[in-house]
Amino acid sequence: MRNAGDGEFEINLVERRAKIGRGVAFGTSKDSHLLNVPAGRMGAFPDDIEHFHRWLTEKGHTFDAHDFVPRKIFGEYLREVFTDAADSRAKHVTLNLIDDEAVDMSVNADSGEVILRSGEIIQTDRVVLAFGNFMPPHPSVADLSFTKAEMYFQDPWNSGLYETITER
Repeated sequence: MRNAGDGEFEINLVERRAKIGRGVAFGTSKDSHLLNVPAGRMGAFPDDIEHFHRWLTEKGHTFDAHDFVPRKIFGEYLREVFTDAADSRAKHVTLNLIDDEAVDMSVNADSGEVILRSGEIIQTDRVVLAFGNFMPPHPSVADLSFTKAEMYFQDPWNSGLYETITER
């Protein structure tokens, strides 16, 4: 939205999750799920990597630039960055938030089509694929029998995970 130029510009953001910017990794509600990069190097903008740390300070958080911050806070940050960009976009920029899921697409030299689960087809000049995170694969070992164990959890983002873990 910041680099839309002067002509009419339309963005169709297709998202099946209720909270844009959260995704799998930043949609967690657990404080124990930490970023794997320090706060001072996690800005949303490549030309301003300290943006996130400044945002933390502005919001009253006391994290140091070298701290590993909970992922849910980074999700709040991304949501606010998106909302600010959407709210301050130029009048010639149209933003359509589409509550659906892209299931297929086709492209040729001049345009593309994005097919949604609902059956709607979006005609477009360009397509950006932002897949987010996928379920992690099982470890690459010969014996995968441990994956059947009650205490093996392939999906670390599962919201019910902590309720299923018991002390032994």
